[in-house]
This record gives sequence, structure tokens and C-alpha cells, in this order.
Amino acid sequence: MKYNFTEVVDRTDMIGSRWQEMYELKGNIPPGTVPISSADMDFELAPEIVDGLKNHINHTVFGYTEPNIAYFDSVVRWMKSKHNWQIDSNWVVPMPGIVAALAVFIQEFSKPGDGVIIMDPVWPMFNEIPQRYSRKVVKNSLIIEDNEYRIDFKNLEKNAAKKENKILLFNNPHNPVGRVWTEKELIKLAQVCEEHNLLVFCDEVHEDLIYPGHTHVKLCEVSDYMRAHTIVATSPSKAFNLSGLCVSNIIISNCDLLERFKKKAEFLVLNKVNAMGLEAGKLAYNKAEPWLNNLLNLININRGLLNEIISSELPKAVVYPLEGTYLQWINLNEYQLSSKKIHEKNIENNVFLTEGDIFGDIGEGFNRINIATSTDKLTETLERYTKGISELI
Repeated sequence: MKYNFTEVVDRTDMIGSRWQEMYELKGNIPPGTVPISSADMDFELAPEIVDGLKNHINHTVFGYTEPNIAYFDSVVRWMKSKHNWQIDSNWVVPMPGIVAALAVFIQEFSKPGDGVIIMDPVWPMFNEIPQRYSRKVVKNSLIIEDNEYRIDFKNLEKNAAKKENKILLFNNPHNPVGRVWTEKELIKLAQVCEEHNLLVFCDEVHEDLIYPGHTHVKLCEVSDYMRAHTIVATSPSKAFNLSGLCVSNIIISNCDLLERFKKKAEFLVLNKVNAMGLEAGKLAYNKAEPWLNNLLNLININRGLLNEIISSELPKAVVYPLEGTYLQWINLNEYQLSSKKIHEKNIENNVFLTEGDIFGDIGEGFNRINIATSTDKLTETLERYTKGISELI
């Protein structure tokens, strides 16, 4: 089947979050402008999913719905075929999203005042959700060595050794820096977790978006300890553009942790997934892998294009190697420009991306660019972006 990755869906009137945010920032925007901010894509949904959802709608009944055997089987099959991870269907807890799962996890497995370790710059919810429930966020910031982000294990040892720090929030691939952590790094991380009895929430929502030369290794599989002390958060939402259907799968092999998580989710009324989300997730895993493979080819091209344009037009900017996700992390600090000036110039030139400081203070002077759009649109936007920054330096 031939897939369309050259045309961008205009989501102006579709309540698309990126578009809503764009028009809130600036009212008069030229037609055809595409925001390159939050992590969803501009392409038509995989036709295999669309056709399946149409058939589902034609059944005309949308009463109370629970995930069935076919749904769980699709998750089990995908994890085995795509990630070489053999799971039991009983380990799978469908949830309405990773944020909901994180909220359940924090409330069940920690208490107010406990320390929650994060590795910033990082997905903002890792910082916000623990604080919302009166937990103390402990920043174990990533370090940059040889133009690559790495885990600061020396600092992690210190933070993990403190008895009040009970939990590690980890993501692989990492958002926003784009690292796909190696097996060696994960084994070292597992050793620290075991030594200090840390419980880990591992967000793997971008696990299906890995570039050639890199392999996604599951933290929960590198040791017996991690297998028993990791709650794995997965979803078809990023790879198949299903975020609006609110479906994710939390996978827990430890029976005690599994039952506690399920009971807390039920208590908080966060354990229901809508009928369309369940169907779309099943269709994605069962039928849409060819679409995903073609998508990966396209965004790999876009990855190279961005590197070429930025290195040519903004030679002092640092474009960190993108190993996974479709979110490119760029450092503009060598130009010594204020984030305010960069933001204002971007808006002036109709460039709507994600400012780095939402990922923590350590992200000041960085931009994150979503490259999951057509190559033509990405080229146009990057030309405006580099032109604007060049005008400031």
C-alpha cells in the first residue's frame, strides 16, 4: 500500500492542540503555516486504522466497553514481535494516558514529602505531577559529554542513597534530548536502583520511534531486580498519532505492584479507556506496522535535513544526535541570546516550536522541534527559523 507523507492535514478547525496554541500566540498567521511544537504528527492516520474505525463505527453501538482478549493479544504480540519482550496479558493495564498512569503511580507508591528523582531536561509531567501531590522533586540533571547527553551516575548515587528518595522517573527514549539509552547504561542504572531499592516508572511512549544504528532496550529486562521493580508505560499514541484517543498500556510483571496499581487506578476512577481508543490501539498493533515503517523512513530523512540546514545556517548551534523520537533538541546558547528574544523572533517569523525552559531551567536557551511533518513544510519552517535567529546575531 502507498502512504501519503507529502501532504499535511490542516487541523485549524479540528481542535488540534498545536494549532490552538499557535493562534493564541499570534492571530494573523499565513495559510499553510504548520506549528512544530507538541509531540503529535501532521500526517493522515494509517489507512488500516481509519478503515478499521469506520467498520467499528458502522456497528452503531457505543455502550460501556472493556478491553477484550483480542485487545490484550494485540499488545502481547506487538511487544514480542517489535521489542522481543515476552509479556503475559494479565500484566497489561489499559489506561487513558501516561499522565493518568503517572498520577496513579505517584499516589500509590510514595507519600507526601518523599523524594522523586528525575533526569532533567525532561518531559514536564515528571516535574509537575509529583509536586501536585506534595512530593519533592529531586533533579539528577543529565550531563553533556562529547556532544552527547549522559546520565550523571555520580550524582545519582548520592541522590539514590538518601532514604527519603523512593522513586525514579525515567524515560527511554528520552524526551526532549532524543537519547536511546544503551544496554550498558541501563545495566549501570539498574545496579544503582537495586543498591538503593528504588522503584522505577519507565515511560517508553516513544519506543517505536528508533533510528537506524540504535536499539531500544527495556530497562525492566536488564536484571531480575528491575523486572520486579519497574512499571513500564507504553502506548501506540506517539508512533501512530493516536494521542487524542487517550489509550495507553501500563505493563507490570510484579503481581503485588500490579494489584496495588490497579486498585489505586480504580479508586481514582482513572482506569477506563474509551471504545474508540481501544479499537484504534488494537488496529495499530495488528495492522499498521507497514505504515509505521514508511513513517520512520520519512522522519529519518527529515532528521538529516534538519542537521544539514542548521549546521549550514547556524554553525554555532548544537544539534544533538537524535536516536529516537521525532523531537529534535537544539542548543542556541553559544549565540548568547535571551530566550525572550528568540521566542519573539520565532513568533514574528511564524515559527511555533517548543521553548526549552518548559523542560526545566536547564533547558534555557534550547528549542525543541517536531520533525514529524512533510519534508517541504519542515524545510520552509527551518528556513524561517534560521533566518530569524541569524537576524539576532
